Amino acid sequence: MLAPSSAKMRPLKPPRVDLAAGFAGKAVTLNGLTASFFCSYADLSSRDPFAALKQAEEGLQPGQRIAGFLSYEAALSVEPSLDLPPPPLDVPAAGFGIFDTAESLDLPCSARPPVASLNEGLGADEYAAQAENVRQRIRAGDVFQVNVSHRQSATFGEGARLLDSLPAEAALAARYGARIDLGDVGVISASPELFLSLENNQLAAEPIKGTRPRSSDPERDRRHLEDLQSDPKDRAENIMIADLMRNDLAKVCADGSIQEPVICGARSLPAVHHLYSRIEGQLREGLCFTDALQASFPCGSVTGAPKWAAMKAISEIEGEGRGPYCGSIFLIEPGRAV
Repeated sequence: MLAPSSAKMRPLKPPRVDLAAGFAGKAVTLNGLTASFFCSYADLSSRDPFAALKQAEEGLQPGQRIAGFLSYEAALSVEPSLDLPPPPLDVPAAGFGIFDTAESLDLPCSARPPVASLNEGLGADEYAAQAENVRQRIRAGDVFQVNVSHRQSATFGEGARLLDSLPAEAALAARYGARIDLGDVGVISASPELFLSLENNQLAAEPIKGTRPRSSDPERDRRHLEDLQSDPKDRAENIMIADLMRNDLAKVCADGSIQEPVICGARSLPAVHHLYSRIEGQLREGLCFTDALQASFPCGSVTGAPKWAAMKAISEIEGEGRGPYCGSIFLIEPGRAV
């Protein structure tokens, strides 16, 4: 259940959530925390973050907003048979709050905190071995595609605060960038990808699969884009995840309402080109955004397909949890959600 913000639990301290323009049409900072919910990995067996989020959404009042995150491991509330390692650094499996005010966000330029040490994660040989592991699983017929990753980490100088630094501001320049300050835990996201949106009862998903770097040379930049658009592997991955997302949305959408206005469309951002697809559908009467989020969580573009088999492979290959990375950051307002 939701607890008043004064409750003795992991607090939003300060109660700060900053969201990029993709969430609300302009960059905003949320204030006036009235209630919050936090759930640890260990609590997932007895507490359902989706049930708490739905309770909050159904009780939302005009002018209020719900914002927060679900870690990748919150998928245990969707599919309890999964065997997922705990998230790193004891990050909560879910954390969100109800806020009374939203103000335009002005981002001052801050200095980058000095890095004391950096762990770049897996080396090339180790990562190549993981990729070969995936190929073996594909050849065996266990999966069609698996999105493997590896964690990088850094420590910063004494007194440095990454959440107030240049990387956080750069993240908020991304379409769905966010900065969530939980006091002893913070989340910075620079995602360009729309997982789900709901407006006027219309659901939409825009999974991304396929990326190429931009180039300052116009001719080379054009070749990169053409190579991306014609690459059979990138197109196959994109189409496969679009199909997965279509199936997820069909669980909560009215029969016959699913449409695919874009399949393998190209979108060019300042640093990369990528392929995306857009799947839309009409949310069934009596359901809310949380129902759609639960039916689709986690986004297929960060797992692979089939989803549960891909997540099993990810757990075995990566050997550790993902936390907010590959989970979801969301904003829910009366009548719309992202």
